[in-house]
Amino acid sequence: MKRSDMSVILLAVDKVRPVAPAELQHRLKVCGQNAEYLVGVSAGLNSDARRSALLTLLELAEFAGLDTRALTLARTDKGKPYFVADGNGAVPEFSLSHADKFVAAAISPQGRVGVDIELGSGFDEDRLCKMAKRFFSDGELTDFESAADRRREFLKIWTRKEAVSKYFGTGEPYAYDTRNTTLNFISLEAGEGVLSLCFEGYRAVRIAEGSKKFVDLENPI
Repeated sequence: MKRSDMSVILLAVDKVRPVAPAELQHRLKVCGQNAEYLVGVSAGLNSDARRSALLTLLELAEFAGLDTRALTLARTDKGKPYFVADGNGAVPEFSLSHADKFVAAAISPQGRVGVDIELGSGFDEDRLCKMAKRFFSDGELTDFESAADRRREFLKIWTRKEAVSKYFGTGEPYAYDTRNTTLNFISLEAGEGVLSLCFEGYRAVRIAEGSKKFVDLENPI
């Protein structure tokens, strides 16, 4: 694929911030489906993080030149969020993640994308070893056990597995072997954690304004 033919994935990372439902309503199309979606992200545990992730997505969509007042949100039966096509052309794919005090959003104008961010705070090495032996493939486990920084390697593998799950929308990250896939990854340090993107083919990634405070695309891990 020629470089000029690549579709660019946009990535935004931010800290969780207070977001009033009215701010989200102001940015989104007024329709029953969006109202139902907003009720869903505002209910239960981690509602602040979910609202903050949605606001980051809408800001990223505006950064990409999309009219968020024309967008309708929905979820698949397995919970994967997506923009609903309105018959006026293709809509971009996106993926969201939040972990403690960080949120991430990725938008792809062509083809699917998966993003995951994890901080792993409070995970001692004994717990990481037990989780790796339970959930990692043989190749992933070898990478983890031989790494100089096991915590960072664990988070890199873990976020890649989660990103693949979000790419396919299955909700089953442990079913995927990141060492045995045709998909590509970029993993970055994000604060004290790790963020991973998953996508197909050769894709350029662009960091949205302000996100360089949290991730450095020039130094993948």
